[in-house]
Amino acid sequence: CEENSICSTEFIVLKFIDKKYEKLINYFTALFHLKEFNQYMTSNVTGTSSSHQRVRTEDVLEFEFSVFSGKEMLKIAHRINKISELING
Repeated sequence: CEENSICSTEFIVLKFIDKKYEKLINYFTALFHLKEFNQYMTSNVTGTSSSHQRVRTEDVLEFEFSVFSGKEMLKIAHRINKISELING
């Protein structure tokens, strides 16, 4: 477990393979909040009770996002970052 991390088998950890994409964290966070992604995750839940429902890692990785070019992602990330700064002060 890395410093300042939460470690548990309850979570699926997604990390950037290439550090250059770390500045796009808010862009990717926004993708994970899309209604389509959440509906997909809900439809792939397994488990017997509300406290033991899980989504398999394979199912998470199979979801396909429409991804823009690197330049466009940077523009969108910049706008998201500005909005986030306004919201969070």
